[in-house]
Amino acid sequence: CELQAAAMERATGLIVNLCGGSPGPIVEAVSREHLPERSPVRLRHERLNRVLGMDIDKASVNDILRRLELEVHEIDGEWEVTAPAFRFDIGLEADLIEEVIRIHGYDKLPVAPLKSARIHSAGGTSVSDDLREVLRQRGYHEVITYSFVDRALQQRILGTDEDVVLLNPISSELGVMRRTLLPSLLSALQYNLKRQQQRIRIFETGRIYEHPGDLSQDPVIAGLCYGDLYPEQWDIKENTCGFFDVKGDVEALFRILGPAVNPAYREINHPALHPGRSAEIMLNNQSIGFLGVVHPALMKDLDLFQTTLVFELKLAGFSAKITPKFKKLSKFPSIRRDISIVLDRRIPASEVLKCVRSAGTELLENLELFDLYMGEGIDIEKKSLALGLTFQGTSSTLIDKEVDDLVRSILHALQSQFGATLRE
Repeated sequence: CELQAAAMERATGLIVNLCGGSPGPIVEAVSREHLPERSPVRLRHERLNRVLGMDIDKASVNDILRRLELEVHEIDGEWEVTAPAFRFDIGLEADLIEEVIRIHGYDKLPVAPLKSARIHSAGGTSVSDDLREVLRQRGYHEVITYSFVDRALQQRILGTDEDVVLLNPISSELGVMRRTLLPSLLSALQYNLKRQQQRIRIFETGRIYEHPGDLSQDPVIAGLCYGDLYPEQWDIKENTCGFFDVKGDVEALFRILGPAVNPAYREINHPALHPGRSAEIMLNNQSIGFLGVVHPALMKDLDLFQTTLVFELKLAGFSAKITPKFKKLSKFPSIRRDISIVLDRRIPASEVLKCVRSAGTELLENLELFDLYMGEGIDIEKKSLALGLTFQGTSSTLIDKEVDDLVRSILHALQSQFGATLRE
């Protein structure tokens, strides 16, 4: 609204200088009610100094604003600033702060290290960062996907249709809120396979609607492994990722809670997982997640031609770290005894190890499962487990009779609880 007058004055001056003559009267027609109003912008001195992290005195601020051809009114340590028409980019207090420091000099801004508070919540913000770092170090790549997924795929994975349906989805393939991260990870896997990626290890953290009825969102972390365990190299021929490789990745996550934390595993019947090659993950007798091989039927539906493994864990189970306790090292020698037992093949090895630890007292320093055998010479319904038992005293050197008594006690507990016998 001001440029026209300046343009007319300039044009008149050029005509008079070049052609002579004198200017006549100017007829101006203005519709003031239709002109845009320029509202004043408030600038607070305290806010200016806090945002910039430095103190700029009021006189300098006044000088800068006026040199920028701004209309300035100072009121009780604040300024009401009205920008001219050609400064249409000034409409917020932040714009004025930017103008002040631009003229004052960016080089005068103080340099200080960034500070951020680590927030510990039920979802475990800082713990979530630790978990992501563990997986990145183990070769996984983080993905970020939508919180809504394809309804048919989710029902195929979970076996139920208790979904939170969107009233206005952005596409037909993203019509429901996710109740697990598996649809997102499997879709990301398909996307990468179509782009000729054959070794894929991905993970994601996010919230899911585990209980659609109350619309609560639970934070979880989930991962997927497909293809070779290691990149292609000449000295490794067969390195396809297997169940125990991913189990090792999962157990690495629990290491952030402390070295004494050992999750337990039990059989699970999950619609998306292979029976007998999957497990529910337990921590302190509470279900915290699952891991396993994707069901062959689901792999066929998704055109997956190599074994695909997945896991999902609730972040609530990682809310508190366990402080390690000091244990004095024994100065006395240890004694190791190896035993091989035969028992029903359906009994989990974890239950056997738990029984041995209970019967071994505090003298059982270390326990190792170093062999599993099923085949010729053993009943088809049985399996053989070889255990390494290391005993060590804290106040004296153990003698053979003490160790023999402990081994007999352990064998008796195994026989009573599982019907296990010593392998001949």
